[in-house]
Amino acid sequence: MFKKTARKMLELYGLSDWVPYFYWEKMEGAIARVECDQPNRICHISLGKNMNANGGRDRRKLVIGCAIHEVHHVLVQDLVYRAYTRFVPSQEDIDKTEHALVRRLDRFVKKYTKVRR
Repeated sequence: MFKKTARKMLELYGLSDWVPYFYWEKMEGAIARVECDQPNRICHISLGKNMNANGGRDRRKLVIGCAIHEVHHVLVQDLVYRAYTRFVPSQEDIDKTEHALVRRLDRFVKKYTKVRR
């Protein structure tokens, strides 16, 4: 369910240029996490084994919510990467990255909601 949801969200947001790897591992202080290698467009998305402590319908909602949340980190990764690089990005670079993100969100909203322009 976690992997399926994450893959679907990556597809819906048009993040097909990212290669996801999925893990189920022991974690402390988190239920899920993502680590991104932005230059190589690889993301490692993990769900914690501590999810076993939660059961039933609440667990399902939590797993789906975690998958969506971690994909949102991938969605903003280009902007984050530019903000953390050693060189100070130009205003133009930040603007281009911001607008690329906004365009992805625009396409998503247009395709999956009934909002009319």
